Amino acid sequence: MADKTFPKGLIFKVPSDKAPDFVKGTISIKKGEFIDFLNTQEGDWVNIKLLTSREGKAYSELDTWKPGKRDTQTKPDNRETATESDNSNSDEPNSDLPF
Repeated sequence: MADKTFPKGLIFKVPSDKAPDFVKGTISIKKGEFIDFLNTQEGDWVNIKLLTSREGKAYSELDTWKPGKRDTQTKPDNRETATESDNSNSDEPNSDLPF
């Protein structure tokens, strides 16, 4: 598991008990610190997860997930075979389509 990175200059707070249901939280940003943090990140986008600890405390964490390459050899694509076999008993091609 990779080390967690917490965005500097960003604070996430859960809403108070008196807040309406549509309020999910508050984000406070200290501009100078947050801009410095953003400038250390690669790419055009920075994704940040807004989370709640087991104790109920709100916090934010840098989302470091990167999409990987799909491994086509481990999961063969049998769509053509299934389509051909499904339509082999039908008089009309694609008769199982709902439109």
